[in-house]
Amino acid sequence: MNVGFVETMRGTLKAEDGSETKIEFEVHAHADHLRQFLKDRHTSLKGIMRAGKYGAAVPATGSLVVDIPRALTYCVEFGQYVLEGRKTPRFFAPVKSMTAMEVVLKTREGDTVARGQMFFDVRELGTFVASWLPFNAKPRLALDVKRRLLEREAMAK
Repeated sequence: MNVGFVETMRGTLKAEDGSETKIEFEVHAHADHLRQFLKDRHTSLKGIMRAGKYGAAVPATGSLVVDIPRALTYCVEFGQYVLEGRKTPRFFAPVKSMTAMEVVLKTREGDTVARGQMFFDVRELGTFVASWLPFNAKPRLALDVKRRLLEREAMAK
């Protein structure tokens, strides 16, 4: 049995020169086998990144390591960039610690381009929880269709 969910996070990046850019990712986290996920806590990510001057709407891939109670570690690759983020759950601030994360945008070579924060909107909690259900494939399929269309557009250029 596989496990997966769809998550959207939004925020702002501040570049080294002080300019700010809105950022958003919508990703499908997926592990092929529940037993393996429970063992290694790794999922693959596929989705869409919207990051202004870094990528208007581009396909994104990556990984998410769900190491509760320590951290949730994101690595999202898109275009020539890599976004790294980390949520650190806190017992006395569960909502804030699970809905906010510091992020760093780097080039694929490892140079830091920008830093910022991203947030999960708790008003989307119902949709997020529903996307975990095995019989509710609609959010995952819709995101995959959008991502594939972006890939086709990029290949056609």
